[in-house]
Amino acid sequence: MANKQGADELSRQWKMEKVLIWGDETTHIQAFTCRIIHKDGGGWRMWYSRRNDGAKRYTFGYRDFTEDFETIGETMMRIADKPSADGLNIIGVPSEWMLTQPVHLDLPDGRQRIYFWAHASDVNRYLVADSDDGVNFFVEDWRRPVLCHPGDRAVPLEILKQKKLWLYVRPAELPRPEDEPQVTEDMLLNDATNVYLLPDGTFELYSAEVIMCPPGPEPHQKDPCLRFIQHRTSVDGLHWSPPERVLIRDEQDPYDLQFYYLAVNYTPNGRIGVLGHYRSDPGTGDLEFCFSQDGIHWERQRRPGFPRPKGVEGIYAPHDLVKVNDLYYLFYTGNSCNHHGVVSPDAPPGQPVSWIGVATIPASFYEAGLMA
Repeated sequence: MANKQGADELSRQWKMEKVLIWGDETTHIQAFTCRIIHKDGGGWRMWYSRRNDGAKRYTFGYRDFTEDFETIGETMMRIADKPSADGLNIIGVPSEWMLTQPVHLDLPDGRQRIYFWAHASDVNRYLVADSDDGVNFFVEDWRRPVLCHPGDRAVPLEILKQKKLWLYVRPAELPRPEDEPQVTEDMLLNDATNVYLLPDGTFELYSAEVIMCPPGPEPHQKDPCLRFIQHRTSVDGLHWSPPERVLIRDEQDPYDLQFYYLAVNYTPNGRIGVLGHYRSDPGTGDLEFCFSQDGIHWERQRRPGFPRPKGVEGIYAPHDLVKVNDLYYLFYTGNSCNHHGVVSPDAPPGQPVSWIGVATIPASFYEAGLMA
């Protein structure tokens, strides 16, 4: 990225505005992969997820803010068996399933769509729910996910062994409902997934691809798997192309660097990406910025370009940044615990381990700095 702003200079340009939501002792919160909408009349809607480790529950919803980020109200998802006049109702999935990491899109025909992950003891699949009213979202058939994690019961053992995903190989096939088909190899991906609706009405997806750490002389990593970025396209957002690997670690990178996710902004001059810069040994998460003309070939800065203060172990990006006038707004997720669940000894005593904050950067600097 010759003649472009360096990661250190980019990092200095961010202004940390305020923390919008704090987690608590038992609840982790994140805007990771979630979309934030700046309303036409002013104000914000931020989609986000909650995870309660004690109760082992995941859920998601949205919080509305004024233009100055004062909370107006909050609406959390509920799994329902019939439509309601208000709320956020997901209809058509088993009531005991846990749903998380929503990606909300406004479709060209006026409908709204939410992509999300569904979890249960033997389920880890990516589903779609569509809505005519923005209140009631219908899943057509939970037995047929659009994409699937290797740990889902619908993934045949033969595929896991063929791809050498030993972390997910079990002694026998998990039982499935008779009317639930097995998924194909091309449907596999990890859970850090961003979906985008393109101007021509087609869809694009970036997610993490997981492979097991290879045996050999490479230094040991604390994670048993490696993460790279895969890319897919779709005409309808339901049936996806086979994955194409677009971002992988190379010999210039640290041995334990993994790419956790890719969040994208589309500009008239190309795509600006926020790459999940994950160091697996310390378990830290940072934001590395990159640029592409076609979404396939990416120029990386190779270093984090967003401040992560002492005591903060992870910073994670949402679905995209929001441009308003001459500012880009980044609704980041912060964590004082690392990816391995260890809280930083430098974290302020009594501070919750997770929060969602907002930071801004001048649009002219952000775009010129990466695309000049």
